[in-house]
Formats: sequence, structure tokens, C-alpha cells
Amino acid sequence: MAKLPVTLTICIAFLNLSSANKFGARIRGGDEAKIEDYPYQVALWYNGQWGKCGGSIISPNWILTAAHCVFLLHSALLRGVICTLPISRPPSYI
Repeated sequence: MAKLPVTLTICIAFLNLSSANKFGARIRGGDEAKIEDYPYQVALWYNGQWGKCGGSIISPNWILTAAHCVFLLHSALLRGVICTLPISRPPSYI
């Protein structure tokens, strides 16, 4: 009977690992793109750290992003970062 919990744990771990490999296959029919092709895209930094959101430059002073990306954040600590190549180069803030 003690083998059952161990076996179930191993099976669940295996299922999680096998589904993680399929994550990249969720985008269908997409096209390869270079970062230079989309200069109006920015990454959002909060308090000096990369966030998980991005935005689009819609005017010289405005970036459009999803509300959940900035909800309850202090705006003085939020930065839009123009991604630079190579990544080792310091980012350009806007």
C-alpha cells in the first residue's frame, strides 16, 4: 500500500514534465520575426526588474499595455524598456 503514493507522485511528475515540453507548440501558424521588425514594442520593468508584460508605443509619451500588468503598481517605479541587441547592452528606457 505504501508503494501507491510513491507511484502516483512519480506519474504526476512525469505528466508535468511531458506537458512542459509541448508549451512551445501552442502557437500555430505563426511567422518568425526579428526584434528589429517591431520597434514600437517595449518590455515593462518594475522597480528595476523585468516584468512579464510588454506594451506598444502609441505616441511619444504613451505606452499601451494590459491593465493587469500595472494594477496596484506605483507608476514612478514603472519603466518601458526598448529591447536592445545584444541583450548584454544596457537597455534604453522610455
